[in-house]
Amino acid sequence: ILFVGSGRGVYETGLQPYARQIDEIAWRYLGRDGFIGYYDARGFISELDDILSNDVRVMIDQQDYGNAFQVLNYILGTLGTVDMDDSDGGTGYLADEIYEYWQEILSCVSHEEKAQMFDWLASHLTGSILDYLEEYIERILLNAFPEDEYRQRKLGLIEKEMQEAVRQTDPWTKDYELEKWVPTYLAMLEEMGEEEKIDAVFRQYWEYSPVRRYYINQCMEKKEYDQALEALDDSIQRDQTFLGLISDYEQKKKEIYRLQGSKEKYLRQLWKLELQVLPADLEIYRELKEQYSKEEWLQKREELFEKLPARAHADQLYQEEKMYDRLLDYVMESIGIFGLQQYGDVLQEHYPKEILEKYKMELETMVIHSGDRKKYQYLVSILRSMKGIKGGAQVVDQIVEEWRRRYRNRPAMMDELSRL
Repeated sequence: ILFVGSGRGVYETGLQPYARQIDEIAWRYLGRDGFIGYYDARGFISELDDILSNDVRVMIDQQDYGNAFQVLNYILGTLGTVDMDDSDGGTGYLADEIYEYWQEILSCVSHEEKAQMFDWLASHLTGSILDYLEEYIERILLNAFPEDEYRQRKLGLIEKEMQEAVRQTDPWTKDYELEKWVPTYLAMLEEMGEEEKIDAVFRQYWEYSPVRRYYINQCMEKKEYDQALEALDDSIQRDQTFLGLISDYEQKKKEIYRLQGSKEKYLRQLWKLELQVLPADLEIYRELKEQYSKEEWLQKREELFEKLPARAHADQLYQEEKMYDRLLDYVMESIGIFGLQQYGDVLQEHYPKEILEKYKMELETMVIHSGDRKKYQYLVSILRSMKGIKGGAQVVDQIVEEWRRRYRNRPAMMDELSRL
């Protein structure tokens, strides 16, 4: 079941004992269930890592690059085919090490050996191992073979990947793959001066957002702002269901208007962003504020607060403007103690009585149902923080006295209160 070349004439005799050793390690940890659990995964990774640190290291030091390369590939394939709980991240750790060894080997081998290694990597680019491990093969192919002789072959590989991406039925997967491959492909074409091919790629894949985003960025780099704006408007129409993309597009429009010196359009776009696209965004708010004098802003600020949609979290704007009365209203009306934890330190200086009252009200809701010791420790930690607020000690004493009377049949709770 392992990712192997042995038996297909791919590996030299020097690999065979290591292949048997790696297979034995895998079968031993997989056991009858065919699965490596969380607690066994660390031992499995550790044993494979020993082969890297000892055997592969010695091979490289002795310039036995071919066998070192094959052992690395066998280990990567094993990682990519065993069924394992990898919550501890051992697979990624080992794959990173393999990648570093690949880089070292490819920087030392002869021209002929490097060509053979390219062939092997290219032949295992798809379908052999888990997707996220294939990314290591993709990365080494793109980064470790900069020579001209590999450029056309890499272009061919990328074209194949792009075609595969287009055939994906899942929109997210399709966009993800195109996002990864199209920019790389276009960047390589740019290096080669293939302007006609670049235009053809844009035309062929224009319906896909990663292609349009690459084109927009390219236009902005060339200061071709009108073309970028046209592509942005088209993209906004095409990608209406993807709110994250719409936000990016609208922010790019804002940036282009600023670069063009179109004051009126820039200002209008800031308002659109703050009220519709990213309601109550703090950075946009600050940028908008900078466009007005202090006197003008007092009026514009109120206009903005009135027009903000109900879903907007204006609390951070209230804090920014030191409008503590409105911030207090937000905290008092909010459900739970999240608002208290977020803004309590600021507000207790101005409204200690109100903050303590809010804490008391929320605590009464939380204490109704009994819980485990952790819950009571949490309640006591809140009481402890309340004691640091002006007048808090007296309020806490009242709460504790009432709880001791009302919940005397909760021994864990009584024990934690005694530690307050």
